[in-house]
Amino acid sequence: MLAVGAGGGPFTSATLGQVTAGEVTAVQLDGVGHYAALEAPDALAAAILDFTSSVDAP
Repeated sequence: MLAVGAGGGPFTSATLGQVTAGEVTAVQLDGVGHYAALEAPDALAAAILDFTSSVDAP
């Protein structure tokens, strides 16, 4: 599971860690508030692409 956090600090990854049995990969976007997709679309896209490329990697 990928947790992308912003202004809330580790809140997102801590919350997702409570509802999954698997590993949580956390990415923190500095200088971003509640709307990561609007405020930092390039950083969000990079985080998602990095995560998805590593999911099924050998």
